[in-house]
Amino acid sequence: MTRRLRCFNHWIILIGCTTLLTLGLSEPAGAAAPGPSLSGSLATIPAGTAINLTSEGEIDWVHWGLYTETSVDRKANVVPQISDFALLDNTNGYAYAYQFSDNENGYSWSDGSPTPSVIDTTTGVWAYGVPSADSGFSITAPADTATRTLKVYVGAYAAHAKLEAYLSDGSAGGYTNTSFFNMTNGPSGVFTLTYAAGSAGQSLTVRWTLSLAMRPSGNGSELGVTNRNLTATQRFYRVDAK
Repeated sequence: MTRRLRCFNHWIILIGCTTLLTLGLSEPAGAAAPGPSLSGSLATIPAGTAINLTSEGEIDWVHWGLYTETSVDRKANVVPQISDFALLDNTNGYAYAYQFSDNENGYSWSDGSPTPSVIDTTTGVWAYGVPSADSGFSITAPADTATRTLKVYVGAYAAHAKLEAYLSDGSAGGYTNTSFFNMTNGPSGVFTLTYAAGSAGQSLTVRWTLSLAMRPSGNGSELGVTNRNLTATQRFYRVDAK
C-alpha cells in the first residue's frame, strides 16, 4: 500500500466492521452458558478480494474513510453493535488519522447510511504516530454470556503490528498476536476472535497497533471487523445470521 504524505511511512489502517447477532432458536431450553472465553486466529486475505459488508454484516457493519478520515458509514436502520474507532498513540507522543484509497482488497455494501451503496471501495483510514510504536486504533463490541465471533481485517506496510483483545470484566484471559508482518507492501489479514464474558453488559476491546517499523515507511493497518453470536448449536460468524 502506498499513501499520501510520503514522508509518513509507518501507519495503522482502519476500514470497517460487521456484526451478527441471532436469537439461536435451536438452543435447548435451559441450556447452560458456555462460560467465559477469548481466543483468536489469523488468516491471510488474498489481494483483490472483495468483502461484501451487507452479506457479512446482517446485523451491523461499519466502514471508515470513504471520502475523508472522518467519514463513517454504517448499516442503515439498526442499533449499532460496533463502536467508532478511538485513535491510539504512544504515551509520550501523538498520532493523527488520514484517509487513503489504495488498499489491496475492497469493500462493498448496499444497505448503508449515509452512503446507501458502494462497490469495491479500497478506502479506509490510517494512523501516523510519533513515535510510531503503539500508534493505531481501538474499537469495542458488545459482550455477554453468549459466545460471539468478531473478525478484524488488518494490514501492514514495512512493519510488524500487534493485535490485542480483552474483556471488560476480565473473566477470561486476553488475546495477543504479534505475528503480522510485511517487509514492504503485502496482503491483508483477518483475525477471528471468539469470546464470551462472565456476565451481561460487558464489552470486548480490540487494539491494533504498530509494534515495529522496518524502515521510515513502515506502517500497520486495521481493515475491518465482524461480530457474531454463538449458541450451543449455532455459530454466527461476521454477518450472516440464519
